Amino acid sequence: MADTSRGDKLIISTVGALNRQKGAEALIEFVESLPAECRDKVEVRLTGSVIGIPEDRLRDLGVHVSENRGVRSRTQLLEELADADWLLFLYSNGYYKVTASGAIMDALALGKRVLALRNDYFEYLSDKFGVFGVMEPTPAQLSKRIAEIMEEGQRPDPDFDAIRTALSPRNVAVRLRGELERVGLVERIPIRRGTADEAAVK
Repeated sequence: MADTSRGDKLIISTVGALNRQKGAEALIEFVESLPAECRDKVEVRLTGSVIGIPEDRLRDLGVHVSENRGVRSRTQLLEELADADWLLFLYSNGYYKVTASGAIMDALALGKRVLALRNDYFEYLSDKFGVFGVMEPTPAQLSKRIAEIMEEGQRPDPDFDAIRTALSPRNVAVRLRGELERVGLVERIPIRRGTADEAAVK
């Protein structure tokens, strides 16, 4: 059974502006590597501006380039991303921690599965808080994986409620204090059993 959500189209959306470091060329490789049998079942959307690659080239490949890519509020951007089935992250490895940190939190808050090039930051988040999508070493391997998911109908089923709870500001603060206590930078304060703080540090 194919993994499609609206008719025969699976919507995969980029997040924000694209340039060389943020995956502009990788996006082309991803689209060109999609197997022919699933290309008409996938709609790849560009939600931000692109620098370094002519937009006409993307359109020729079937990428939907938004006509409304000027200055937008965060609310407008999130509304656009909310329509996607998967969010696509193709940043160079060194840019994930610096550039993708806010975007991945938006993806998790929206409950969107993620397609990403393998990187230490997303692997850390997955190991710590739960798997939220698919990571592969190259754009071509990501294309192959999404085609397999569509064919098999067995997509990842992340527990986004649990992930969002784990990443809430309160729970992150409790974990941070626990780490600071562990290395002796702050005085250890006993945590009462059965409280939210006890659950947060587990």
